[in-house]
Amino acid sequence: MKSANIKRSVGLNGHKTSISLEQEFWEGLRAIAAEDHLPLPLLLQRIDTGRTNANLSSAIRVYVLSRVQATARAALHVAAQASAQLAAHSITPSAVADEPGKTGQTRRGSLRPTPTALSR
Repeated sequence: MKSANIKRSVGLNGHKTSISLEQEFWEGLRAIAAEDHLPLPLLLQRIDTGRTNANLSSAIRVYVLSRVQATARAALHVAAQASAQLAAHSITPSAVADEPGKTGQTRRGSLRPTPTALSR
């Protein structure tokens, strides 16, 4: 499904300009502005001031993409840290087997059946 561009007129640095973006990028901009506690026009002004690309719409798309990528990298980092913490605490199948009603390794290495397995 192709996303149509939505054209909006905004005031930047004292003059009106038109910005044409896909709905998903407008939504991304609003989410970033809310996350940063900024009004959308101020966020757009910051993107405009810091851009190296001559096209404002392209600069906005690159900005939104870079924020999404940074968020994804941060989430992966948090997940990797959590995984490392679990590994450091030696959570193994044998630790789970010590819980009542679970099947797993006993300390001697043999499988311990669950009560439901015994009733079959």
